[in-house]
Amino acid sequence: MATSGRICLFSQRHVLREFRRSANYEFEDVICGCGDVDLVAPQPGGTKTGMQRWQNRFVYRRPGFRIEPGIDPVRIAGDYELFLTTCEYLDDLHTFDLVRNWRKSSRISACYLSELWVKAIAKNNRLFSRLAEFDHIFVNYAAAVEPLSAEIGRPCHYLPPAVDALRYCPWPNPQWRSIDVYSMGQRDAEMHRQLLQARQRDGLFYVYDSYDIHSEKEWCVSDYREHRTLSAQLIQRSRYFIVNPAKLDGCAETAGQQEVGHRFFEGAAGGSVMIGRALDTDIYRAHFDWQDAVIPVCGGNSSVTDVIAELNRQPERVEFARRNNVREALMRHDWVYRWEQILAKIGMQPSHKLVERKAELAKLRNTIPAVFLDEAAAA
Repeated sequence: MATSGRICLFSQRHVLREFRRSANYEFEDVICGCGDVDLVAPQPGGTKTGMQRWQNRFVYRRPGFRIEPGIDPVRIAGDYELFLTTCEYLDDLHTFDLVRNWRKSSRISACYLSELWVKAIAKNNRLFSRLAEFDHIFVNYAAAVEPLSAEIGRPCHYLPPAVDALRYCPWPNPQWRSIDVYSMGQRDAEMHRQLLQARQRDGLFYVYDSYDIHSEKEWCVSDYREHRTLSAQLIQRSRYFIVNPAKLDGCAETAGQQEVGHRFFEGAAGGSVMIGRALDTDIYRAHFDWQDAVIPVCGGNSSVTDVIAELNRQPERVEFARRNNVREALMRHDWVYRWEQILAKIGMQPSHKLVERKAELAKLRNTIPAVFLDEAAAA
C-alpha cells in the first residue's frame, strides 16, 4: 500500500469492537478530519481458528503468553512525519507483532494509551518493551506518566479524555430533557439503590445499563459511530447525569488511584447537570474549574434523591450549570484540543483543518444564549 500522507494512523477499529473503545475511534475520526492522514485499519484475518479464539481468552488473563492478534500481516509503506496508534489497553500492542515497517516508515512515532494503572506498571510484561519502541507515549491517567516514563525510558505525557463536542452539543436545537437521571457504565451501588427506589416511589425516569457491568464477556458494538451518537442523544435528553472517578469499584486494579474518566467530559458536552463524586486532585480541578461543573453527592445524611430534589427547586442554577458545561466542553474538551497537544509535544504544526474545527466549535458556543429566570423555570 503505497502512501504519501503526512500522518499514518493505525487503527484496530475493525478488529477490537468492544463498546468502551468507541471513544478512541471517535478520536481517530477527529484526527482524520483535521489533517493529511492515511488511515490503516486492517480487517479481521480469515484464518483464526476456534483454538486461537480460546487461546486469546486465556492469554488476556496470562500476560506472559503471546496473543493471536486476529489480523493478517500488514506492511506500512510510505514516508510519514508521524506514525500514530491508539490503544485502550497495553494488550492491544500484541497486534504489532504482525505490523511490518511501521517504525522505519515515519520520522516520529507515538502511541495513545487510554487505560494504564500505576499498579500494572510494576508487573514484568514484555509489552513494555514494545511500548518503548515509540518516541512518545500519551496516557489518559496522570499518575501513570512518571512511573511509565521511568520504566521504558521514553517521554510520556498526560492527555486527558475528551469528546466529539460537535456531536454531543445539544445546541442549536436543544431537545426536551425527558430523562430524569442517566447513569452509564460502572456505578455506585448505594446511589443506584436510591435511584431505583425513587423510580418505584416517585416515577423517576432513571436510565442505566441493565447488563452485568462486571461480566468478563466482551460486549461489542456493530457500529461505534452509532454507539457514540446514541450516547450523545441520551445525555442531551437527560436532566441529570451520574459521574464518578474512573473504575469506581475496581480497587484491586486501581489501588486507590483516582483518575478523571470519560463520563465527566461526555456529561458536560451533552449539557446534562452532572451529579456524583468529583475528584480531589489538581488534574480534576484544572479541567473542571467552573461553578457547578459537578454537584456533589456527599453521602452520610445526604442522598442522591435529596440532591436532585434540591436542584429541582433551583431552575436557574440548573440551567446555568447546563449551559456552562456545554460552553466549557466546546472550548476545552473537544478531541481537537487533544490532537493539538499531541502535535505540539512532537513538534508538528497544526493543519488548516484543525484551525477550522476550532473556529466551528467557537461559533457553536456563541449560539448558546444567556439564561433568564423565566426561561429556566420553563426548562
